[in-house]
Amino acid sequence: MAASSQPARIVVVGAGGFGNLHAQTLAGLAEAELAGVVDVSRDALEGLATALPGLACWTDLDA
Repeated sequence: MAASSQPARIVVVGAGGFGNLHAQTLAGLAEAELAGVVDVSRDALEGLATALPGLACWTDLDA
C-alpha cells in the first residue's frame, strides 16, 4: 500500500481520560487530522474543546 500525502482523518470516541489524551496527541501530529470527538458527556466535551479550540464535538455517533 502506498503512503498517502493526505493526513488520516480521525474521530475519537470518548472524551474522558484516555480519549482526552488521544485527542490532544492526534491534534499535534502532522500525519493525522483530528476530525472531532464524540462523548455522551457534554462536560467532558466542553473541557476538551477548551483545550483544543475549534474542535468539532458531538454527543451522538449518529449526529
